[in-house]
Formats: sequence, C-alpha cells, structure tokens
Amino acid sequence: MLTPFFALLCDNAPIYQGSRNSMCSVRTRIWQDVDHDRCGVVPHLMDPDFGFARYAENVLTKPQITAWRTGRVKAVGSKTAPELYAAHLSQREAAQILSNFFYDVRLKSRIELRAADSMPPRYIAAYAQLVKSVFGSPAALQNVLRHYAGITTLDITTAKLAVCKDGFNALAYGKPISSELTWLLMQARSRTPSQEERALLDPFMALVMKRKTIRETENYNE
Repeated sequence: MLTPFFALLCDNAPIYQGSRNSMCSVRTRIWQDVDHDRCGVVPHLMDPDFGFARYAENVLTKPQITAWRTGRVKAVGSKTAPELYAAHLSQREAAQILSNFFYDVRLKSRIELRAADSMPPRYIAAYAQLVKSVFGSPAALQNVLRHYAGITTLDITTAKLAVCKDGFNALAYGKPISSELTWLLMQARSRTPSQEERALLDPFMALVMKRKTIRETENYNE
C-alpha cells in the first residue's frame, strides 16, 4: 500500500534515454510494464487469506524464464516450476525461483522493498529511517492498515499509475498524495524516539512541503 508513496519520495531519474527527464517516477513506469506475470503488485496481496502459501503459489505457477540446472542457470522459456523441478526443491532451486520475480515487494532471503531509486546520501538516510520507523512499530503499522482499510490490489496499481502521471498532484486512494505523505511522515516521526533520528526524515518532509521530487530539487549537471 505504501509503494506509491515510496516511489514518489524516491523519484530521482534526471536523465532518461540520454535526455533530461521530466516524467514522474520513470523507474516505476518501467517496472510496471516489464512483465505482467512477474512484476508489479503481488497477486492476491489484499485477500484475507494472503500469506507465504499464496505467495509460493504465485511464483510456482507463473513462467520461470530461467532455472537452476546441473550447477548453472539455464533459460527455460515459459515453463512453470512444477514442470521443471521434482516434488522436493533444494534451497538453491527455491532461491532461483524467487529471484525470477520482481514484484514491488518480493520475498528472497529477506523481504525486499523495490520502490526506491538511487538517491543522494541524505535521502537514502531518510528512506532508511522511514522504513525503520514505520515497519519497526506495530502501532504505526496498525494505523496504516486502519487508515487504508478496504484498499485492493487494483487501488494500489491505480495509485502507482497516478504518481507516474501527476507526481505531487496525484490522488492516492482518493486523497491528495501530499497530505497522505505528510500523514505517513508524521507517523514515522511519532515512532522515532531520538531527535537525531527524527531529523533524518527532514529531507523528505522538505520535498513534500515544496511539492517537488529529488529529481527536481537537486542541481544535477547534464
């Protein structure tokens, strides 16, 4: 649910295809259309029974593209995992399956959030603190779930596309994205115990106040 917000806060692609870029969240645009079977929002993410088993079902029944075979990775076209592997998967085979999927949030040896772009150090610190503060606090997570109760996977995709089209003028889940980002950052600040750590969030708050992305505020040379 937070991917559209992370994508906008971390939007930092000043050059695209050799020219100055004026499009919003171009990284999100690209990944949205790479491979609909294996990218974007995780299927069934907001279903009541979603969990590790449903995630496993998703990755096992979609095209694998590559597989671990005789000690190396080989191209296998659109075959699924059941067509390629025996009933028991080795750890290396399971790792290969998981690595073939590029959902906005994906499971590997860890849970990987993939919305962020490469950024200057102070914004990397802000992003790390935001993730730490929100995901490290059960209370903050419950507030997020209550705030966006009833959101569907289609709503998440729609919010991402709105960010790609309109940036800080977008509506996310029916509300102005600037106000939602302010709310999210205040959730993070309220769950951050030290003044030093709270200050790490200031670069993101400045972006929201200016309604400008990193790409628009940094002095990049051509």
